[in-house]
Amino acid sequence: MSAPWATEHEVGTIEAGSPPERFARGRHCLGLAESFQDGEPHGNEAFGTELVVFQAQDTGRPHLLDAYCPHMGGNLAHGTVKGDTVACPFPGRLWKGDGRCADIPYAHRAPPRARTRAWTTLEENTHLFPWCDPEGAPPPEGVAIPRIEGAFSDEWSDWAWHSLRWYEQFYVDVADVRPEMTAGPSSRWAPGAPVRRGSGRWPPTSPGPARPALPERLRNRSPMAPTALERNPHVPTDRGIRTA
Repeated sequence: MSAPWATEHEVGTIEAGSPPERFARGRHCLGLAESFQDGEPHGNEAFGTELVVFQAQDTGRPHLLDAYCPHMGGNLAHGTVKGDTVACPFPGRLWKGDGRCADIPYAHRAPPRARTRAWTTLEENTHLFPWCDPEGAPPPEGVAIPRIEGAFSDEWSDWAWHSLRWYEQFYVDVADVRPEMTAGPSSRWAPGAPVRRGSGRWPPTSPGPARPALPERLRNRSPMAPTALERNPHVPTDRGIRTA
């Protein structure tokens, strides 16, 4: 459709870019608080950026900063916690939990305007909740996470977090890859065995424990009758593709 100002020989176009990445205003759960209380900085991906979480050694308060040092781009998650600061792994600049630079090893004093972004955090129900606001405003007074008394009672089990990092993989059916995985007199395949990618050969050339033979219920069956195993999805793992 032409724009109103288009002439007979000119067609107006509307340029539309990709929508901006936005995150809801509020407190978001980052994980169990105790997982960040080992005295080490921890990298974390949240709100479309890289963050570093560390616990102050003097006060015990959790702090959340942008992961990359604004000086030389060092990842603070690879640094060390020193007192109430985290040290950059490159020149050793110290950053406080409020984002201010506390010390520069080779300078007499830290520039007053040397800062990195700090995120407001709240620890409640044994979890850590950072505050996110697209406009950078602090959390309003009275906005808090409701306390769950059961989280501190021995009558209930502890919280458990299981993280899964998703990688793009190629998915195939067991019936399609079985001839390739069993293409050889000495190759044996069993449900649950990982499919290793990149070498182009199966079984892998590195020595390892022998895999059990294919169960009898999966041998010599009709190709038109898929088993429950083949109908299950494939779950990617850090070792490749593992059948569920």
